Amino acid sequence: MKNFLSLLPRPATILLVLALGILVGRCFTPLPEAPASKSAQLSIGKQETEAEVWTCSMHPSVQSPKQNGCPICGMDLILLEDDGGDGNQRSLRLDDGQKALAGIRTVIAKRGEMAHKVRLVGKLAVDETALATLSAWISGRIDVLHVASVGEQVKVGDPLAEVYSPEMFSAQEELIVAAKVGGPLEEAARRKLELLGLGEEQINAVIAAGKPSDQITISAPIGGTVLHRNAVEGEYVKEGDALFRIANLDRLWLEMDAFEADLNWIRLGQSVEFEVDAWPGFRFHGEVSFIDPVLDPATRTVGVRVHVDNQDGRLRPEMFARAHVMAHVGENDLPLLIPVSAPLLTGNRAIVFVELQDEKMHGASVFEARDVTLGPRVGDYFIVLAGLEEGAAVVERGAFTIDSELQLRGKPSMMAPDDDGGGHADDVGTSPGHQAHDSDETTEQVDVSDSFRVSNGRLMLEAVALGEALASDDFPASQASALRLQELLTPLKGAAAPGAAMQSLVSLRNTMVKATAAEDIEVLRILFYDLQAPLVDLATRFGYLGVERELAIFHCPMALEEGGDWIDFLGDGVRNPYYGASMLQCGTEVRRLPNPASKK
Repeated sequence: MKNFLSLLPRPATILLVLALGILVGRCFTPLPEAPASKSAQLSIGKQETEAEVWTCSMHPSVQSPKQNGCPICGMDLILLEDDGGDGNQRSLRLDDGQKALAGIRTVIAKRGEMAHKVRLVGKLAVDETALATLSAWISGRIDVLHVASVGEQVKVGDPLAEVYSPEMFSAQEELIVAAKVGGPLEEAARRKLELLGLGEEQINAVIAAGKPSDQITISAPIGGTVLHRNAVEGEYVKEGDALFRIANLDRLWLEMDAFEADLNWIRLGQSVEFEVDAWPGFRFHGEVSFIDPVLDPATRTVGVRVHVDNQDGRLRPEMFARAHVMAHVGENDLPLLIPVSAPLLTGNRAIVFVELQDEKMHGASVFEARDVTLGPRVGDYFIVLAGLEEGAAVVERGAFTIDSELQLRGKPSMMAPDDDGGGHADDVGTSPGHQAHDSDETTEQVDVSDSFRVSNGRLMLEAVALGEALASDDFPASQASALRLQELLTPLKGAAAPGAAMQSLVSLRNTMVKATAAEDIEVLRILFYDLQAPLVDLATRFGYLGVERELAIFHCPMALEEGGDWIDFLGDGVRNPYYGASMLQCGTEVRRLPNPASKK
């Protein structure tokens, strides 16, 4: 081969070497893959399409394989993105930058002792153990009155009145005669005068004088203030007639009503602090001395009695008082506590987000949703009964942001739990909340007085004002409106309201007691939700007067767990009280509020 190449010219040699190199290279180069067939290309495209899921940013429960409009609000659907998490459908992974941007802050759930303030209202009353009623022990005529008017102070033994009685004169004559004989006759005569109201000293005085008297002196059995005087000089009285009522006002009773939910905080011997309008800024004290063992079925309350020292005489019976009881929680067994801002409350569920501790994650955190069972609220904390362990890092601020992100990613959340049955957009015609409201309602109507309907109308107007204050994010105005709503419920108790309305009125009253004590607007919004059902019941069954504009029921499918209703004026548009400025126009008018009074 070498000799053969040497015989060729040099340019020809170079060209031959290049040709041989190209031939060898092609031998060792793999053949290109055949292009996919048209049917295979369609199959691959179909798989990619099926892997895509589209959802609505406003209604994350809607999920569809097609990019069409939301059946609830009509908005264009967006592509549901994978969160790259750990596969837990109730968890969300955020890096440190996202966590800081969302403003998420966590606290450690811990056990501790707390003091809870229970607010009560009541009225001062006379201590019945220091009250005496003086009745006529014998028929006769009142000749002299030593008590000129009600309100006079008397001491034990002070004379109150002189009564003329022929029967007393005859009984004293018998005593004088029997005293000379002695024995059983004297004992019988003494007993007779005792039954007529004379004391032992008075009986001995008759025997010592040796002559009967036709006058009997009525004396004060206790010291105190004369509250009632039914005796008049010259008037004849019969045996058993009430003449005087005397009370010792150095000690009074404070009688209050406690709701069922507050009973677990009240104990005998607890210290009570209260105020009255007559002495603004001054705080009086007492001690719980009695808790009624029977619940009042009409008001669903239990009577609580407090002993109050009134040596200085500044307090008066029938004064109204605003009181509170401090209950100490955890004196024996320390409860698990979390801040009130940590749980997301939906009426019948409570969810907290816990930051999981994992050393393998660097620069990121995983937040997992936990269903918890909450006990009572204690100041700025909730007691956790179940669902959370001590030492867990609970999200105190930013829980709603995490929950919203879970919704946007189509994961179970507070507003769309995994048992809600949220389907695809192709299968959804309307939201569950709208279905409930679009159905025809048949409510039994009850005929009541116009005065009750006027009071009903005032409730409706104040409920609208409360909703407007919440929609404006104005917490002071919301508190003031809640207080006015509670005051409007006072004349709607007892005989002023029909018996069929009592259940709704009691429900309203219980809710408003909690609402007036709410310390932040979010708690007040949850309680506002609880007001709507009894308000609608009162309006549709009994009617209302004094409301010049027509009312309607509005619905927000995103409020709380299954959507929230509220009453507002027809034609004013949507102003959402559950979210305020953050989603002011979220919601629709679902129906007009029926008013049987308009048909009269």
